[in-house]
Amino acid sequence: IQTVYIATIKILYLNLIKKSVEYLKSESYNSQIYVMDYIKRESDFKPNDVIKNMGPFIAQYIANNLKCTTQIYNNNLDLLGESKDSEGINYNEDVVAAVNGNKCYKIYKNFQKRYILFSSPIYSGDESIGCIRYIYDLEEDMLVVKKTIYSVFLVIISLTALSLILNNILSKEILSPIIKLKKASYNLKNGIKDKKIEIDTNDELYELGETFNEMSENLEVYIKTLKEEKEKQYRFFNNATHQLKTPLTSIIGYSDLIQRISNNKEGNMIEVFINVDKSMAHLIVDK
Repeated sequence: IQTVYIATIKILYLNLIKKSVEYLKSESYNSQIYVMDYIKRESDFKPNDVIKNMGPFIAQYIANNLKCTTQIYNNNLDLLGESKDSEGINYNEDVVAAVNGNKCYKIYKNFQKRYILFSSPIYSGDESIGCIRYIYDLEEDMLVVKKTIYSVFLVIISLTALSLILNNILSKEILSPIIKLKKASYNLKNGIKDKKIEIDTNDELYELGETFNEMSENLEVYIKTLKEEKEKQYRFFNNATHQLKTPLTSIIGYSDLIQRISNNKEGNMIEVFINVDKSMAHLIVDK
């Protein structure tokens, strides 16, 4: 964002300079024509004398149609006239280029103010006899840039805040189904059966939630089946144990009876108590 901000301001500033230079360039042609026509009308005088004597008038006349200070120079770089004080501008490379027949401009900074110094040659026939210099104050244009900077800054701050809010909302919408799935998975791992997960999205998360619900239901059915099988095995074991217990008890009792009969040689009668299925059976056996 900072890069975009700086680039926007720089582009705005460069476009402002370009527009101002194009404006001065266009006006310089009109001024050149005016001065050249004026010199022709004063044909009784030498061109250098004309601009020397009429320099202040020419500078003021040109400035009346423009929104900048105007100066007139001769080939010797002497200031012949200016529409108003130039505020101590001591730069003259643009003037040197102009008296040599070239249009030239320079961005000049003085006392925290910026100017465009634009110089255009004055011709008499094919010979350059001086130049017209335009001192264009950029302060008004810089105010536009500053206001734009503040506006862009406020827009960027607003967009950043809006982006954070929207990002927070979208993050919650995206993370909410994931958090639900995570919680349900944790509960399922600990044997806690949650209700069916409701995910109100129409994307892959919805499909994932439905798949998780199906898995949870299938796992519940599987666990229930295992419990039923375990219960069946328990009942089968109890029944089998009971069925084996009854004949074994009888066999044990008869074995004990036979042993007693074999050990009792004197008596004719043997009274035997046999423990059968937790009850006592009374037997009298004739030897």
